[in-house]
Amino acid sequence: MMVVELIEKRPKEVCKRAELGHWEGDTVESGRIDHKRKSAVCFVTLTERKSRTYIAIKVPNRTAAVVTPSIINALKGFPDDLVKTITFDRGKEFSGYKKIEEKLNCNTYFCDPYLRLAKRDKQKCKRII
Repeated sequence: MMVVELIEKRPKEVCKRAELGHWEGDTVESGRIDHKRKSAVCFVTLTERKSRTYIAIKVPNRTAAVVTPSIINALKGFPDDLVKTITFDRGKEFSGYKKIEEKLNCNTYFCDPYLRLAKRDKQKCKRII
């Protein structure tokens, strides 16, 4: 079990969407290859809460070994003040959160798995993909 900071501990500015630099991350599984099995391919999605900037990165699978560097690579080109926090769900694919914090100099938070409201924006973006 991961020891994580819960969403309730995020700075209040994050909820207000008052400033840039607060992201939400998730993964979206791709559809079925045929009628029998799912594809392992998925998308890592990142949404900046204020600007609604949306990034989708196609990855071969949902392992932390693949997801962690894809998040780092997607956000490392942004100035530090545009990557302050990232909020994830509790999927195993985000178990590399400490490395993300270290490489991007940001804080990570995890939402309550039973709180659907916390995922509303991410669900809307998933429909777009």
